[in-house]
Amino acid sequence: MNMIQRTSRVLIWLAVFGCLLGSIAVMQNRITREKDASWYRQSMAFLPQSDRIAPYLMGFQTTYAAFLWIKTTLYFGSEYMGPRQFSWLIAMIDMVTRLNPRFFPAYEFAALFLPDYCKNPDAARTILDRGISNVGQRRWKLLFYRGWIEYRYQHDYLRAAEYLGRAAREKGVPPYIAGLAATFYQNAGMKNMGRIYLQSLYLSAEDPKVKRYVEKELKKFDTAGVAR
Repeated sequence: MNMIQRTSRVLIWLAVFGCLLGSIAVMQNRITREKDASWYRQSMAFLPQSDRIAPYLMGFQTTYAAFLWIKTTLYFGSEYMGPRQFSWLIAMIDMVTRLNPRFFPAYEFAALFLPDYCKNPDAARTILDRGISNVGQRRWKLLFYRGWIEYRYQHDYLRAAEYLGRAAREKGVPPYIAGLAATFYQNAGMKNMGRIYLQSLYLSAEDPKVKRYVEKELKKFDTAGVAR
C-alpha cells in the first residue's frame, strides 16, 4: 500500500468516526429537547463497557475518550448545579481512563472529586493506581494524591508515607514532598523510618534542590527531632 492509499484510508476512517460522533451528539440533543432535565443528566452518562466498545472504535479510542471527557465535565457541572447525586461520574471517569490510560486530567479529577462528591475514596484509589502505572513525568502528582487519600480518608499514615516517599523520588518533584513523607512516617509512629528514608533519598537524589532540602530536614532530625 503506497503513501496515497494509506492517507486516503486514514481520511476515510476519520470521516466515518466524525460522522459517528456527530450522530451521537445529534441524537442526544434531540432526546434532550423532548425530555426533562433528569433525562438529560442520565443520557449524558450512558456508557457501554470499554472492553465491548473498543473494537468498534477502529483505533480511535483516545479520540472517543476526549469526546467522553467533555461529556464528563458537562455532566459534573449539571449535577453540581442540580441534585449533586453524581451517580454516573465514577463510571464515566473509569471509562475515559480505560480508553486513554495516559490522560492525566481524568486521574487528577478523580483524586480531587470522587472521594468527597461521590463519597468513594476507594474508586479514586483504583483509578489512581491505573494512572500511576501509565503516566509519565507527572506521576509524582498521582503518587501524592494517592498518599493524601490514604492519609485523609483511610487514616493509614504508613501507606501515606510510602506513597509520598515514592513521589519524592520522581523527576521534577518539589523538594517539600520529601519533608511531608518524613512527617507522615512520624505520624505513623516510625520516626526512625522517617530518618532512614531521608538518608536514603539524600544519597540517591540527583536534583541538587532535593539534596539541599533533604539535608536541612536531616539536620532538623538531629537537632530538634522533628521534621516539618
